Amino acid sequence: METQRQLEERLHFFARTARAARAAMGSKPKSHQQREYDDALDQIERAEAELGIRASERDDLARVSSREVVAVARLQQRLEFEMMVRHGARNTLSTGTGSQGGYSVPALVIGDIIDALKLTSPVRSVASQYMTSTGAPGNIPTSDGTSEVGEQLAENATATGADPVFGTAPIPTYKTSSKVVAVPLELLQDSATDIDAFVVQRLADRVARSQNAKFTTGSGTAEPTGIVTAATSGKVGLTGQTTTIIYDDLVDLSESVDVANGKGWMMSQTLRKVVRKIKDSSGLPVWVPGIGGAPAELLGYPVTVNNDMAAPGANAKTLLFGNFSRYFVRDVRSVLLFRFADSAYLKQGQVGFLMFARAGGNLTDLNSVKYYAHSAT
Repeated sequence: METQRQLEERLHFFARTARAARAAMGSKPKSHQQREYDDALDQIERAEAELGIRASERDDLARVSSREVVAVARLQQRLEFEMMVRHGARNTLSTGTGSQGGYSVPALVIGDIIDALKLTSPVRSVASQYMTSTGAPGNIPTSDGTSEVGEQLAENATATGADPVFGTAPIPTYKTSSKVVAVPLELLQDSATDIDAFVVQRLADRVARSQNAKFTTGSGTAEPTGIVTAATSGKVGLTGQTTTIIYDDLVDLSESVDVANGKGWMMSQTLRKVVRKIKDSSGLPVWVPGIGGAPAELLGYPVTVNNDMAAPGANAKTLLFGNFSRYFVRDVRSVLLFRFADSAYLKQGQVGFLMFARAGGNLTDLNSVKYYAHSAT
């Protein structure tokens, strides 16, 4: 019987074989090339089975002791994903025919896509995130205990009761489409082009931007409840401050939130330009640039730039302060990627790709985030 080391070496060998077979394929793979690729994947699956890694357990690969096995499994899924992008899904991975069917991205690839969404969505980057297996109605339990206190008792005195008040914040989900991206066949034929990364990034950017707009200012009716929509008022500018903000406004807004929730700011780049010019009573700029990739700071708190926030204007809510982790983003299962290679695209020398994602969002503690609004006049 092979040792674990030998099995891992076999995984590496057939992963390299599959990669080489994929690289040798053009726009029309020859039968022996496809067979060599499929055989290599079958050998990888057998080796994984012997190591106790079943396909249905790949979401839990972290429990496998060898990091090399995890890396090879990730490589295999990426190879399969790239094959789907270039040539259509293998039968075992397709929900329909190879040319027109859908492809549910494997769990390890899903992680990469969610990361891509996070990078393009400022709200996701600071919010709490969780995933559910269905889109059934869901709620986050809530309870605000900031005003609750205990009591001092005399000897032999009876303690009084004070039950906490619980509530729920509903987080329904909604489907977002990337719109179809048409990719020229020339790109698909060029094995030197990282086409799978191109497709994922372009579609994920579109989905993330659309979702971020809703996570920011969504009304909560037939769309997510945006963090600005759910936030409560912390400071309103004085008359005449329709496009400006002063140092005192920053102080008042930050002090309107309980110190336990004082975590950071969120604003658009347009407002950032205004804030960077503000000086304190000593004449020093209140804006502190970030160093080494760290976010900039304002009054000692990090700043998240979100260009879906409103620009300065009458009554505009342009600045948030508080604990953004109290905003929850809920994702439903896998991000779905579909490949279209029907005549509508092929007659133009193209293949179409479309991404769907289901997600929702809501602020679970209405006192944790507050906004600054400019004056009406």
